[in-house]
Amino acid sequence: LIVDPASGAVKRTIGTGMLVSPTGITVGGTQVAVSDSANRRVYLFDLQGTLQGTLGNDTLFVRPQSVTRDSSDGTWIAVDSFSGEVQVIDPSGSVRGTLAGFGEQAGRLINPIDVTFLPVSRTVAVSTLGDGVRFYSLVSTSPAPRAATAVVAADRPGDDGGAIQVSWSASPDDPVRVTGYYIERDNGGDGVYTRLGLVQSGTTSYLDARADLGGCHVYRVVATTGVVESPSAASSCAGSINDLPPGPPAALAATALTPQSIGVKWSPAPAGDLASYSLLLQWPGGSRTITFNSWEAGTELAGLTPDVEYTLALRAVDTAGNLSQPQQTAVRTWPDEAPAPVTIVDAKDAATGGTLTVTWSAAEAGRVPVDHFVLELVPQQAGWPSAKYSSERNDELVGGLVNELGYVATVTPYTPWGRAGEPRSSSVAVPSTPVREIPVLNRAGREGTFGFQDSAGVAVHVPFAQETRTVRFLYRAFGSPVELLWNGKTLGDPLPDTGGAWVEAGRVLPNAGASTGRLNVRNYAFPSPAAEVAVKKLDLVPLPPGNAAARGFDTVIDAGFTWQETRSDLKVEFVRSATPDRTHGVAPARQPVEWTTLSCLVPRSGVCRDPFLPAGSHFTYGLAIASPAGWRSDAAFVQGKVHPPRVVPPVTDLLVSERSGGWQLEWTPISFRSKKTGEVAPVPSYRVYRTDGVAMVLVTEVPKPPARLSQGALQPDRERFVVRAVDDEGRESE
Repeated sequence: LIVDPASGAVKRTIGTGMLVSPTGITVGGTQVAVSDSANRRVYLFDLQGTLQGTLGNDTLFVRPQSVTRDSSDGTWIAVDSFSGEVQVIDPSGSVRGTLAGFGEQAGRLINPIDVTFLPVSRTVAVSTLGDGVRFYSLVSTSPAPRAATAVVAADRPGDDGGAIQVSWSASPDDPVRVTGYYIERDNGGDGVYTRLGLVQSGTTSYLDARADLGGCHVYRVVATTGVVESPSAASSCAGSINDLPPGPPAALAATALTPQSIGVKWSPAPAGDLASYSLLLQWPGGSRTITFNSWEAGTELAGLTPDVEYTLALRAVDTAGNLSQPQQTAVRTWPDEAPAPVTIVDAKDAATGGTLTVTWSAAEAGRVPVDHFVLELVPQQAGWPSAKYSSERNDELVGGLVNELGYVATVTPYTPWGRAGEPRSSSVAVPSTPVREIPVLNRAGREGTFGFQDSAGVAVHVPFAQETRTVRFLYRAFGSPVELLWNGKTLGDPLPDTGGAWVEAGRVLPNAGASTGRLNVRNYAFPSPAAEVAVKKLDLVPLPPGNAAARGFDTVIDAGFTWQETRSDLKVEFVRSATPDRTHGVAPARQPVEWTTLSCLVPRSGVCRDPFLPAGSHFTYGLAIASPAGWRSDAAFVQGKVHPPRVVPPVTDLLVSERSGGWQLEWTPISFRSKKTGEVAPVPSYRVYRTDGVAMVLVTEVPKPPARLSQGALQPDRERFVVRAVDDEGRESE
């Protein structure tokens, strides 16, 4: 505060908004010096309060506390309470020397807080908080060295910015008195300099690598003797510029896509300040420039002219607008032409049912590429659908076609952009009807419909010995009779149209003189697409059982016969009638009967036992062989009587136990009176059966107990053993 000495009134204030922690003040001539411990400087104002300059900076002072002046030569003297130093500074701002804190005297003053200059004795008095008051005599001062001249600051060329090159002419006192140069920078143009660094004497340049990009930087060079300093005049304003071009993008490639477009791609440019890419597209008579984002690495250029060569030059652009060296390439758009046609198209039956193999030659060399082929199978009868496929090869196995229907294969080449070439066609090819096996035929489709490809009909292998056989089936026809062929020859008259209903039919197959024959069931109206035919349950009628016979005794009937078939998928069925008189009941063939599968019969064993009939009953048996499709052979009928019980007593005390992975049966042996000899003797044998309560099967016959059987001789969850004694005439006991 500038105060009136008479009234004490404040006349004006200086340093407002600039001073933070003013700690000392003195007036020297027309200047007011204020030390500021927070800002680490001594500020110089005129008496009106205008800032004229500063003494020191944060490298000279840490906590300046007080300042005084030698009025004889204008020298300023300031104390620093932190470092314990007293700095002597000439009017230009250069340090002349240090009291009590330089060299061996460093740290001798403990927290100096005030300084006063006594002009008569030229003595400096320094008061301290820890060491009283110290007095120093200023005998003489070293003059400041002559300043460096011609200070020039300019941007360092060829970099990304942030660096300014400073150069100067050396001080005339270099190297006699000058030991080095301090480089200082003023960023804001307010006359406040920041010390950047120190270079040795003889040096005339300095690189400021911490400059801000752009802006205005003013520099001065301070020559120093190590004791006193002399600043130079300030340089002109210099700005840091990003003038380093980025690296170019790599692997630029261009590919013709269509007659009006090309594809372009590249690898990213190695630049940390990459901003974008600039592509120059040139053609005869024109050019245009296209800009891409920095993260893009490819594009498609459309709207071009067919069959024209385009030159491309791609540059990377950084944030300062610098352009890299160009990466160049050239490409010609495709001509707007159709591809060359294929030369030969061949279609043949693949012999797997509904399939054709189609092959064609490679397209002739042309000016445009072929991307794929369109293969179309066109039926030669109206009303049937075509089949169309896309292929990238020169051959295809085409399925889903109609057997016995003629097709023409047409192959058309296409360019990548969809331009079609001239089609080429094959001669007519006909998919053949595959010959199926009977089980396969009966499993196919649903309700006898064997798929679209079977519209003409089906063919089956019929296995049989060299003899005449009968085949039966169900068929359904709509809009057409049904024709049958046996080994390629017509088999009887055509079957009539059923109007869509299922009807049973059969044919006698003459002896073909071979183990198999071929039966065709055909759609007589084919290739009319309106006619439909379907077949199901097609099979040979089995041969009847041979040598059928039955013997009844003691409530048991043994039925025997011989097989005339070799197939393992057939089964035996029977009907039975038993009455107490000699009428033998009603013959099963003379009225509708319920056929029952003989569960007690092992296929092709030819033996079955039917137990638990009333003694003395007369019986009639009908035996037939049935196919999986349900067709039954002619029945073989046998008749007889169930004899009354014999005099052989039944066995007693029958026990069954598990022994060594099997079964052991034990019982009490019995004797009988033989009709042949009249003597009483042990029975000659015992028969062991297994039964499920409906029928019995002989397991073994032993001369005496026990009987040992394997584990598989009995299913314990639903079967049991039966033991009967047998006399010398073969009659069994109960």
